[in-house]
Amino acid sequence: MITNKQNKSTLMDYYPILNCDGDMLISKSGDISICYEVMFPEYCRMSAEEYEQNLTNFISALSLLPENTILHKQDIFYRSRYDSSALPKHSYLGGCFAAHYHGREYLKHKSYIYITLTTKKRLESSTTASSILLNKATFNTFSEAQIADFFSCARSFGSYLQESLHIPCRQILSDEYPDIMHRHLTLEFDNTVTPLYEDMELLPSKMV
Repeated sequence: MITNKQNKSTLMDYYPILNCDGDMLISKSGDISICYEVMFPEYCRMSAEEYEQNLTNFISALSLLPENTILHKQDIFYRSRYDSSALPKHSYLGGCFAAHYHGREYLKHKSYIYITLTTKKRLESSTTASSILLNKATFNTFSEAQIADFFSCARSFGSYLQESLHIPCRQILSDEYPDIMHRHLTLEFDNTVTPLYEDMELLPSKMV
């Protein structure tokens, strides 16, 4: 009798997130991440001088982060429909303006910034060592002092964006991470739509 002794694994064995606790994400390799939802200004509406100033200010904010930190900025664009129900309709022109734009489709934009604390060894490792490709990664451990310092620096970064650069941002809390991860897996980022697990469809109507 011939038996197949090959090890079997499922997709969840390669899922890189171990847990979300204390308003942070913990990866299977032990890296710690916190996330901010950020409302950056639309760069296409800026002058060259405004763009350069904004970039310089953002680089200054990066200097607040500790060593062995990874920053990942994610921009998401998706179709949505304009809701003019909150616009004033006291005048004839106001009512016409609201009626003209209500329900019109437009491209909505949101940004997330993920700040991750890792180790120097992980930073210097090859991308082939990613926990997405290897389900048995080395687990990093950090002291309470390192975690406290990371949180302090990351929150200073968020406060600098909010108060000094006047860029609206808020930290994502633990109970929000499951929904965000769910939407990443299903590619459904419109908060007015409930994401469902299903096969991916590359339909022309869904492409931008």
